[in-house]
Amino acid sequence: MKKYLGLILGCILPLLPAAEAGKPVAKLKVSKWYFQSPLPQKQLECTVLFDVSGANAQEMLRMLEALQEEFQIPIQAVAINARQLTDSFAAATGPYQIGLAADDQLKTRNSLAENESLFPYAVLAKDGIAVWSGDPTELDGVIEQVAAN
Repeated sequence: MKKYLGLILGCILPLLPAAEAGKPVAKLKVSKWYFQSPLPQKQLECTVLFDVSGANAQEMLRMLEALQEEFQIPIQAVAINARQLTDSFAAATGPYQIGLAADDQLKTRNSLAENESLFPYAVLAKDGIAVWSGDPTELDGVIEQVAAN
């Protein structure tokens, strides 16, 4: 049975839910907010799932702060790590001007990016509907395109 596990998972993983363009974006389910975005919810907003142990986690969050400031859209970053590890990361590297939260037992990850294995992973939504998902380094160009319709 073990030798077929890879084949079985390979067939099932593409069927697992993730944020798809044109579909409603699930509400965030977090266990703790460390920082809140000062911007009110708008038509266009972004959620980024990330791993606090990633080599460039702090730099990525600072980049997201710059994007939030430039485009004036609320951005939330949700750590997919254990809460204790996220507590330490937030205390050591904060404060942030974007929303920063700890996932609640991977509920946000599972609803937005269950079949994704590479993090960080961003979901851009307009009026609660996913319009794009992918690598956060592409966000500036995508936000410009979406804002311009």
